Amino acid sequence: IHSVSSIFYNLGTGTMVASSSSANIRVIKPMSTTLRSKTTRCNSHSAPQIQKLIERQWERMPERAKTFLLESPDSIDLQRLAKFWSSPLLAEYTSGEITVGVCSASWCLALSYLKMGKAKEACALTLNGSFLCQCIELPIETIVEMCEGKIDAPVEDFDLPLYL
Repeated sequence: IHSVSSIFYNLGTGTMVASSSSANIRVIKPMSTTLRSKTTRCNSHSAPQIQKLIERQWERMPERAKTFLLESPDSIDLQRLAKFWSSPLLAEYTSGEITVGVCSASWCLALSYLKMGKAKEACALTLNGSFLCQCIELPIETIVEMCEGKIDAPVEDFDLPLYL
């Protein structure tokens, strides 16, 4: 097993490149076929097409997520995401196949909002998608434990999960 110092995803080609600091090793392996098959293409160009795509992607997310993410997008952080997604009504979205769909919908929404010039919303949705992607690798309970007692304190870089 090699320690990995850098990981890069190319969502266009569906590949992951990892480099190891202990040796000059580059590992390229395909992105999960599940994630690739659930991802909707986000390359619409006209405003009506983008708006239609946004509406379609919000249908893949829990209703509460839209309000939570768009009401005050500047205040979205790791602690708020952990509290929101770990609530009993939403915890089911943080494990299994459903997480992949919600994660990819969030990233597609982020790209669509960015294309419409809504950078704050795009940033909140990107962070949300990354958080949900981390939930695929790490149980939500573990992420919540990381956040306990840190509600007002900033999270250090070395405490962050893989995708955040």
